[in-house]
Amino acid sequence: IEAISKGMPVIQADLDEGLDEVPEHSFDFAVLSQTLQQVRHPKELLTRMLRVAQRAVVLVPNYGHWRVRVQILLQGRTPIT
Repeated sequence: IEAISKGMPVIQADLDEGLDEVPEHSFDFAVLSQTLQQVRHPKELLTRMLRVAQRAVVLVPNYGHWRVRVQILLQGRTPIT
């Protein structure tokens, strides 16, 4: 909502359904933040991102940190970071 209020083009969509309605190279950057591990077909998603944007930024949570690993061990599920 904040980005839209500043006049930036934003698309919210089900990434498993694809980005077919978005024309090629419509954006300079595509940002995928802490989502890659949640989609069914990550390789296809990355390919689609590079179709609609010239560059892609992918951010993933760091589950390798010892505190996170202890939390997974003790609670049996990945933490919400």
